[in-house]
Amino acid sequence: MSRSFPNLAERHSPGAWLNKLLINCYLFEIMKRTLFLKSFIILTITTLLLCDVGYTRGFPVGFSMFNQRNHPELEWKSAETKHFIISYPAHLAGIEAQAAAIAEATYEALSENMDVRFDYKIRINLSDEDEIMNGFAVPFPRAYTNIWVNLNQVAEGWSGREKWLRTVIAHELAHIFHFEAVKSNLRLPGLLPTAAAMPVPWTEGVAQYFTEPWHALRGDHLLRQAFYDGRPSYEDGTSIRNTALMYAAGNAQMRYFSAAYGDSLLPEILAHRQKSFGGLIRVHNFDKAFKEVTGKKFSDFEDEWRRHKNIYYHSLAAKMERSDSLGSDPEKIPGLFIQDVQYSPDTSMIAVISLVSMQRPYQQLAVIENDSLRRRNILWEGSFLSPLSWSPDGEKIAYAAPARGKHGSILNDIYLIDVKTGSRERITHSARAAYPVFSPDGLSLYHVVNESGTGNVFALDLNTGDASRITLHTGDVQIGRLAMHPEGTHLAFLRFDADGSRHIVVLNLENGEERILTDGDHDDRHPLWSPDGRMLAYTSLRDYVPNVFLMDPFADHPSEERITSLFAGATALQWLPPDSLNERGRLVIATSDTKRDNEIYIIDAGRRKEEPVVDINPAYTEWLTHKPPSVIPTNVAPDESLIIDRYEYNSWKNISHAATLPFPYFTSSDDFGLGVISLFSEPLSKHMFTMAAAVSFREFRDNSLFFFSYINNQFKPSLSINLYHNSFTGRFFERDYLVTTNSGAYLLATLPRDWIDNTFVNSTLYGRFRYEYTDANRFWEEEAVFFSDAPQDGWQQDFQMGLRISKQKPFAHNLIHPLDGWGFETRITVASRLMGGETEYIRPDIQAYRILPGGGNNRFFLFGRAIAQWGDAFPQDYIGLSRYDDIRFGNMLPGLEFLYTDTERVRGYRDYASGDRLLFGTLEYRMPFMESLQTRILGLVSLGRTSLTAFIDGGLVWSDEILPGDDLVKRAGTGLELKNVISIGGLQLVHSLGAAQSVREMGRDEDVEVYYRVRAVIPF
Repeated sequence: MSRSFPNLAERHSPGAWLNKLLINCYLFEIMKRTLFLKSFIILTITTLLLCDVGYTRGFPVGFSMFNQRNHPELEWKSAETKHFIISYPAHLAGIEAQAAAIAEATYEALSENMDVRFDYKIRINLSDEDEIMNGFAVPFPRAYTNIWVNLNQVAEGWSGREKWLRTVIAHELAHIFHFEAVKSNLRLPGLLPTAAAMPVPWTEGVAQYFTEPWHALRGDHLLRQAFYDGRPSYEDGTSIRNTALMYAAGNAQMRYFSAAYGDSLLPEILAHRQKSFGGLIRVHNFDKAFKEVTGKKFSDFEDEWRRHKNIYYHSLAAKMERSDSLGSDPEKIPGLFIQDVQYSPDTSMIAVISLVSMQRPYQQLAVIENDSLRRRNILWEGSFLSPLSWSPDGEKIAYAAPARGKHGSILNDIYLIDVKTGSRERITHSARAAYPVFSPDGLSLYHVVNESGTGNVFALDLNTGDASRITLHTGDVQIGRLAMHPEGTHLAFLRFDADGSRHIVVLNLENGEERILTDGDHDDRHPLWSPDGRMLAYTSLRDYVPNVFLMDPFADHPSEERITSLFAGATALQWLPPDSLNERGRLVIATSDTKRDNEIYIIDAGRRKEEPVVDINPAYTEWLTHKPPSVIPTNVAPDESLIIDRYEYNSWKNISHAATLPFPYFTSSDDFGLGVISLFSEPLSKHMFTMAAAVSFREFRDNSLFFFSYINNQFKPSLSINLYHNSFTGRFFERDYLVTTNSGAYLLATLPRDWIDNTFVNSTLYGRFRYEYTDANRFWEEEAVFFSDAPQDGWQQDFQMGLRISKQKPFAHNLIHPLDGWGFETRITVASRLMGGETEYIRPDIQAYRILPGGGNNRFFLFGRAIAQWGDAFPQDYIGLSRYDDIRFGNMLPGLEFLYTDTERVRGYRDYASGDRLLFGTLEYRMPFMESLQTRILGLVSLGRTSLTAFIDGGLVWSDEILPGDDLVKRAGTGLELKNVISIGGLQLVHSLGAAQSVREMGRDEDVEVYYRVRAVIPF
């Protein structure tokens, strides 16, 4: 039967508030006593996982932890050189000779520049399982780096002559060398103060200065805009590009420092150690090292560097044109940081890819009517690769985007989207395809396919779906965006050759001949045909920023003309037909004089500019070309002779110790002891181990605990095997907080699914088998339980399987006030008496939520849940309505439970209701209230953003039957709640203070419940 019992003490006692206070104080004591160790463990592990300060750009993880997919289909090999172990999938055979040559050349140069040697072999792991233009270094003991390779998009995403493998291997190794140069004689404890003292920009500056020359895209372009804008700081919060600015600033600071102070001082700074405990502990402190070696504070150096850059960039700006000289006003196109603009064939509509906002950092594809009203229709949201391509009839748009492909890999594919209906079709699958462009008749779609790092042009027949090869490139050659001749006879594109030269090439589609138009010494890209097909415009990075040039591609000896000479740069996006004022047509360009946004201009294609005469005092330009003492060659030839051994990759032998941290602990209950946390990992994240233990010196048997977790990513599902003793969990039960200790094991399997082709949707199947003993009476002191039987000890064996699907877009304040999203989860738990289990039941559980617009930034939140049970569970694991709100964290791993509870609470009620069936629903109207409470306590606790919520809860509890019977308990409560973000250390939670009462008693002042709770704003 369902049972409902009032909380008599709180309803009728004048000491109700005192009772509430005492319960909260007791909860705090229990939390201190039982969760102190867990909190410390979580904080420490979180520090390891999120430590992106200084050297640790990632914690010991592999590719699968980054992209959340396992790849058991890959067969890994290893090749060993004098200083490195290079591992790679078997299908990449041959890449190891190139990687070996680059790595050994880098080792030689960095060893000389930083005066660093290693007593172990650095591990380099290469994979093309995703098209991700990145890599990361893990400089813990036995450092390694993981790098994605075979990428065609580096043709446009990168600048300079260095090929991707040469650039990224050298860069990531520089991070490892840097850490080795400054690491403490301690392991993890020595890392923490070192990382805190190191200026973040210099970690990237060191890596870039020692491994590559000064470039446009990761250097000068953004730095110019920031200084011209008067906002050179990467910490001012005014631009989403501040992270990129941090890279550029660090690079520029390192180059200026080396040019002005000499290259010999940096190794001295890196080698400096601060000694303590009689010299037993030696830790690098950057600020003190900089002051001692240079004689000045680092902050004074930064001021000096800013003055120097201000003079240089403003002197340069005086000799080049600015956007106000373009002869037109910027176009009124909504969106932040417009990535691409393409006018429809009849110019009546404009397709735009832009960022939503700084707080909502994802892109939108929108179509805007090209009139005074500028009505805007959002077609899709997510991530896009430019450019867009309109079909000749103006009805569809083709674009490329990263998507889940074969084996769950993140690959680029091509989509067609209908402009009127917004319906979307994926027309390539796992093709690694990009840069689509329609043929003039609209029957074919030309595009670039990444074939193991080689870019080739293909033509896709839109009627049959067949793709035919157009080019026959081989080797380390990549292709940029395509430009189709108006008559369909030629294609123009950027070709990034194996020697590092970048050419504008025109391909004759009739005979397959490629004509090179540019000499390759300049970084030329983004070709555009004139509407009559006689001229070709393109963008060049020869000024350290993009500017637009022009040539006749069919002339015997093509010569180029300059169209723009903008100080902050301009990129040509489209060439529009002539009009009455512009007989040569109009160029659509993107430019900006600020780091905060960019703007779109339409300029006369007939304008011409002279080459700028830049005559600046060499004292302000020396840093641009200054080089370290030992320079890594731009081109490094593969060298098979460097490989001294080859063998199958053994993931078990590559497990390495990441960190071990011992610590003392004590509690207010006169217990104290010694704890330890130890982490082991494998570079491909096939195996990860976490071990934590605490030995109580006062109550060894009762209070000592341990936890062991092993994660295996060798199969499609991720497997987590966990063993634990005296693991604490807690929940509200009766008038107290019931703390149970659990000893046992569980196996958790999670399998991500790619059923919904949407960037923001996650789908996961999961299953969990658990076998444990629960001690429910260790801390239980109540003599009677009014609504249920007393808590019960015993063994429990259960199996749970479920499916979770959720969607949520990125937003800076998702923690407190998500603007959109939905989720659905269904699961079933089956407990049996096999293996000595003392419970036997079947418990299905379905829950879902939805966030809907509520006017402005206000939102409606709807949540519903249905639970049923057949059989008997432990009394403390009851189904029903709780008296208090249990702590709940959102977005937990499916199947992972901290608090063993399947209850909900109707706010406004202070009593329990238990049964075998539960229906629960919530409707909230959420309103942003305050950005921050501007409150900080002891420097550790702060109160941030706040929202105001009006709500109504409803719950039904009954027993036995499918539909409610006479024993039905019905509740409905309503009220107001303030939600607030509380930060403790670096951990952020949402806590709430509210006032509620039952719907039946609305308007009566005497029965209003004031409550406090800690609960995520969405359930998962």
